[in-house]
Amino acid sequence: ILDLTGVTKRFPGVIALSQVDLQVRRGEIHGLVGENGAGKSTLVSILNGVHRPDDGQLKVNGVPCTIGGPSEAAALGMSFIHQEPTLFPHLSVTENIFPGDMLKNRWGFINRAEATRRTRELLTSLKLKIEPLALVRDLRLAEAQMVEIMRAVSKSVQILIMDEPTSSLTDTEKQALFDLTASLKGQGVSIIYVSHFLDEVMEICDRVTVMKDGKRVGTHIVSELSKT
Repeated sequence: ILDLTGVTKRFPGVIALSQVDLQVRRGEIHGLVGENGAGKSTLVSILNGVHRPDDGQLKVNGVPCTIGGPSEAAALGMSFIHQEPTLFPHLSVTENIFPGDMLKNRWGFINRAEATRRTRELLTSLKLKIEPLALVRDLRLAEAQMVEIMRAVSKSVQILIMDEPTSSLTDTEKQALFDLTASLKGQGVSIIYVSHFLDEVMEICDRVTVMKDGKRVGTHIVSELSKT
């Protein structure tokens, strides 16, 4: 579903990425690991359209494309979950799932009842126990991250990029997140899971790409690896 070939990105005085290849299969959880400065964040920024590669090619569903910004990434079916949620704290869960795109009735007015019903359906499908009308500011961090994932799912996400999503979560909250990623995988969503925590990568990822000094060291099947 995602194919990066020979991607290179230069900044003044440094080569952040050098001839990086990355292939992500449909419906897999693909780990992306490496020390600070390995190039993971630059690669994610290219996928999000924040930076454009100087060389190389990017394909989504086999079609070559360039990503000029987050809206173009979203149009290609990509969504991003960062360490800190990017939600509107003073709005409800439902309003955050449909920001600027609230469902309307035949008279053109916002149909809050239908939006709430759709939100409840999403919550049920993802086995989440969150109240649709709850304000985001009253949620725990883990619940806020779940809402961000719900927002992505509501827009038919194909590729979900998660950047260190568990850094501030308890063990119980981490397990809830892992259960949700497994559910999304079962629905055919591809997940790129960026993490420093090898235990997590070994637990939930199908394959992992290792980066160092802006280069891809290799891509491996997780079940064939050990942490050492």
